[in-house]
Order: sequence, then C-alpha cells, then structure tokens
Amino acid sequence: MDQWWKRHKIDMGGYKRSDVEDVTGRIPLLLEKCIVGGKIDLTANGLRDIYNNAADFVQEIKDKTNGHPLKWQWYVLIYSTLRTLLTFQVSRLRDGLLPS
Repeated sequence: MDQWWKRHKIDMGGYKRSDVEDVTGRIPLLLEKCIVGGKIDLTANGLRDIYNNAADFVQEIKDKTNGHPLKWQWYVLIYSTLRTLLTFQVSRLRDGLLPS
C-alpha cells in the first residue's frame, strides 16, 4: 500500500489517508477510481456505482431468501464477517458521517 501512495502524489482533498483506505478497502483499483482531477474525491461516480451495485446485490440476495429467515441470517453472518469496509464506509460517506 505504501508503494501506491509513493507513486501517486495527489491532493488528499481534506481526507486522511486512513479514511481513504477504509472506504476503498485498500484496493488499488478502487483507489484509482477516487482520484478526480488529481485530487481524492470519495464521492466520485465510480465509487457510487460500486456502492449501488453492492446494495443491489444485497437486495437481490435478500429477495431470494425471502420467507427463509435462517438463510438470510446465514448469509449475513458469513458475509458480514468477511466483507471489506467499502460498503459500510461508502454508506457512511453518503449519509454525511465522513468528511467530504
């Protein structure tokens, strides 16, 4: 991760490195998507698209498990412990809980 930051001398746009890494899950391809005009922008369309796709996927799984609460609980238990912080952090950003 340090190498990515060394290669990319960018304006942090008021964000802390740790916040940017939390939102992107420290995934270099996602970090690339939040650079707009040489500046970090955690409200960039690329990140919003990823958030929307993740939310759609969760809704699809929830619909498939409708009527089977144990299947939904199993899904949430397994995947909530394995997920990155991306969806959680992007939703916090969307709700204004992280600085923009």
